[in-house]
Amino acid sequence: MSFVCRFIVENKHVYVQNIIHTALGVDSANTKLDSLSSQTESLQLTMSSILRKLDTPREQESQAFIENHGGPEACLQDNQLIKELIKISGEGLSSITLHRTGDDAMDMTIAREKLTREYARDLDQAFDKNLQLSQRKMEAQEKQLQTFFQDSLHTEAEHIISALTAGAHDRLVDVDMQALWKDNDWKGSVKARHFVLALQDFYSDKMSGSKGSIVPPILPTLLPEPPLSPVPLSAASTVASADWAVTSLPRDDSWALRYIGVAHVQPILEAVDDNGTRFVSIKEVNTFATSKPNGWSLPVWIAYWAAGWQVGLTQYKAKIHAVIREMYKIIDYDTRAESPQDKRALRANRKLIDQYLDDDVFHRIDLLLRSLHPAKTRVQDAKLKQVIDFYISSEQIRLEGYLAGVAYDIDTPATVPLVTGPGRIERISFFIMPFIYLLLKRHLKVFYIARTHVLDPEEFGDLTSSLENVFSALDERIASLEAIFKQTVPDVAKRLGNYAFGLLQLSYGDRLRKPNKNSLSPWEEDSSNIDVESEGEDDDEIARIPLSILKYGVKDTLESQIYKHSISTFDYNDNNPDTSRHFLSGYWAGNLWTQDWEEFYSTQGLFQISITNVNDAGEITGVAEAYQGLLTVSGLITSENHVRLVLLYEDKDLVTCEGSWNSERNVLSGTFTTGRLRKRKRKAIANDAASSNTSTTKVTRKKKETTTFLFTRTPAFAWRFHTPFGQLSTTPRARWAFACNAVLDLVRRRSGSWHYLRNRTGERTRFLELLVRREVEDCSPSNPLSAEEGKEHRVMLATIHPTDARFYYSLVPSIIEATYTDHLDCSCSKCDKTIIQSRLICLTCIRNDLSRGLDFCLECLELSKNTKGYKHVPSHAMLKVDSVILDGLLAWAIPEAHHVATRVKRVFRTKQSRINEAQQEGTKDARPKKSKRMETMCCCCGKEVNTPCWVCLFCTPDTYVCDECERSRIPVLSDGPASWHEHKDHLIRIHDAEEAEELSATDAKLSLVENRLVGVENQFIEFKGVVNERLSQLEDTLQKILLHVVPNDSPSQ
Repeated sequence: MSFVCRFIVENKHVYVQNIIHTALGVDSANTKLDSLSSQTESLQLTMSSILRKLDTPREQESQAFIENHGGPEACLQDNQLIKELIKISGEGLSSITLHRTGDDAMDMTIAREKLTREYARDLDQAFDKNLQLSQRKMEAQEKQLQTFFQDSLHTEAEHIISALTAGAHDRLVDVDMQALWKDNDWKGSVKARHFVLALQDFYSDKMSGSKGSIVPPILPTLLPEPPLSPVPLSAASTVASADWAVTSLPRDDSWALRYIGVAHVQPILEAVDDNGTRFVSIKEVNTFATSKPNGWSLPVWIAYWAAGWQVGLTQYKAKIHAVIREMYKIIDYDTRAESPQDKRALRANRKLIDQYLDDDVFHRIDLLLRSLHPAKTRVQDAKLKQVIDFYISSEQIRLEGYLAGVAYDIDTPATVPLVTGPGRIERISFFIMPFIYLLLKRHLKVFYIARTHVLDPEEFGDLTSSLENVFSALDERIASLEAIFKQTVPDVAKRLGNYAFGLLQLSYGDRLRKPNKNSLSPWEEDSSNIDVESEGEDDDEIARIPLSILKYGVKDTLESQIYKHSISTFDYNDNNPDTSRHFLSGYWAGNLWTQDWEEFYSTQGLFQISITNVNDAGEITGVAEAYQGLLTVSGLITSENHVRLVLLYEDKDLVTCEGSWNSERNVLSGTFTTGRLRKRKRKAIANDAASSNTSTTKVTRKKKETTTFLFTRTPAFAWRFHTPFGQLSTTPRARWAFACNAVLDLVRRRSGSWHYLRNRTGERTRFLELLVRREVEDCSPSNPLSAEEGKEHRVMLATIHPTDARFYYSLVPSIIEATYTDHLDCSCSKCDKTIIQSRLICLTCIRNDLSRGLDFCLECLELSKNTKGYKHVPSHAMLKVDSVILDGLLAWAIPEAHHVATRVKRVFRTKQSRINEAQQEGTKDARPKKSKRMETMCCCCGKEVNTPCWVCLFCTPDTYVCDECERSRIPVLSDGPASWHEHKDHLIRIHDAEEAEELSATDAKLSLVENRLVGVENQFIEFKGVVNERLSQLEDTLQKILLHVVPNDSPSQ
């Protein structure tokens, strides 16, 4: 027993000692951790200070500006501060929005939303993403530097020695060029034409003397440069799938001499003469000679540029057209019907795709392709063709490797040299075609993903920016060529027409969009010189496209921070502040009420407010939420409990509430006004809160309207149970019913009962329907809310929880984009409403270059319109399109629609004349014999069609649709007169059979100019009369002065 007791005592002693030891160890660890934490903080501060010193002057000025104006959140709430920040940054608003809408307020809203998203983005994630891109760029630069040093360092010593001990020819790296330079006794440079002609004679003499090849045969070392390791080249493997065997290249290069001559002088000297001065320097010859692929002889390299470069450009032109055609195919579907399963996400992405394809950068691509003088004949020389194919393949693999290294993201023009290679930016015109082709090929993969996945709006913006940055680098090259050409020729544009096969001519000078010349057609062009292969991918290839090629990922699931923010900001239990806080602090909810002559309604829906602070001076600060967005709250409460609250939306709309706090009922009540914040600092709102000065608002109250507000501590979710119409319950029975219903709803909401979910789903569906219809009331066509529906909508606004309503409201833009067709801000020329479904383009009232004309909505189909230069009447034929019509299609559609309309009207006139003949002959029912009938049958109902009607633009023979079938979208008869017709096809409106007297845009302009000239002539005649009168008065005055100066009796007379 004593042993057991002793064991227990010792055990306790050991236990205590272990605890003491552990505590001492923990204390020691905590001390070390505290020391390490302080060292880490010190290191962070040191790194932060170092990084701050690396800021540019503009960044330092921006940082100071943000700190002086209340921090990032305050700056993001003020449009004026954002404008000043953009000005300080040195970048325009378009650098943020990417696309300018023409509406400064809308552009600023888009910029603020994008900056807010950027500010809210997780810093670690953004850093990781940018770090990956930076690492790829660094790898690309490292690869280029390695290549550069490997190519140059091994011969640098010889160059230095030869430069010090020998003549000019010894500075050339190629043996043949040394001999050529020495034989002609050239110095530092020579005229490019003389160089090419001497080159031909040199190789001809050498070939005739050696009776064989000039250099040893091409060795099996002609392999493309390996891509950046470890970047996978899945695309490169596809490009090289033609299996260009190295041994298939010609081993005897005597064939190349036929291409080194006068007929190919221009492309050869362009390949050698980088700066376009028409003088060839030793440095340029060395650059040209060392840039040839490994194992190639110089004659073969020259032959490629003489006769193969143009063929390569022509091939890439055809490839680019093929890629763009595939893009057109993806968006070719009926926008007014249910989307097919393989294009189920296109509605959500359609506007982004349309904006991408309609961007000015595609106009630049069109100019580039139209400028090129294509190869006129096929390559008949098999050896030249092998060289061309091999070089194009190897160079494409090289570019693909570098593009993969930067993830195909050309975020700035400075990234372009990382792809083209060191020292190649001045030769961007040589690489621009494969560069654009590879980018578009990558973008086509994004299009395929967009068919079945919802993409981030920024995705297509970055795709556009990549193309824009490539053209920015090209513009720099054009500017340098312009500076050089101006010194030698008076007409730079004409000189560019002879440079690089005219590739840059249309990219210089006036680049206005003229759709009638656009060549980006959705159909394959006839080209007998180039074999064009489809750039499309089959279903298996599309399924293997990884989502990782997207920069921002997919947005298939709805992600919203609205509920998370609301839960963390508004606590309805915070309704009874303790003595340490002001009695006004905490949670409030209520409505802004308007009583007009016919209705009492909630002006802006249900609000919930969280007053976060009331200082000793009575200044109020807080936040609020309504269905239209978040608001900042400021104001003042006086010692007499007079309250003034200013609720400010993010877009600077504000509500000013003037009232009082009732201590017995614990409510805030009074009157309110609405308006917009003028250009005053935000602090002025709080400073003026005690006064009745309303200079910050523009009152919008109408006559005979009473506007009041009422805020209570009642939670927002319970306001729907107040009767009547969401107002405070006053009778005991009403209060009891309110309490019962509110508690029951709270229980159902927390338990997620079927009754609650069913009612909530039905309410959401109906509320969204009314919201969408109200949002498109200013568009055409629209279905405006009736008086009863308007009242229902206002009741729902007054009772639905602000967080729910704000979430529903945030869904409206995406629903509208998925439901209606956005013709990229196209409005009706008659009613000025935005067209969101069918757009009607008048075929008569349109400029010759198709850049501008009259557009109409379906509701204005039968109306006339007179404008400067145009006199539209309903009899004009019109083209109806249900999707965005791009310039490439418009260039074909308008002339073709003219031909179809003329032909169909002739058919109807012939048909009517035959009916008249039948009437004269006394035929029963006044119809011609069957052999003389014209077939104008509706393809949907099979009935005979008369004007007005519709005719398909695409179908051959002409396909007719009657008004009723088109209005009701009746399906096409499978056994009808035109079973091949589809509702997605564009239609031509034929109003009548008569040929309307059409006033062309040119005639209208001439008439307008003539009228203006008559006006100018009348003004000149009037001015001439005034001048004559003034001169007569001046002459009389001078005569009077002379009479005074020279007397009549003067001897001089």
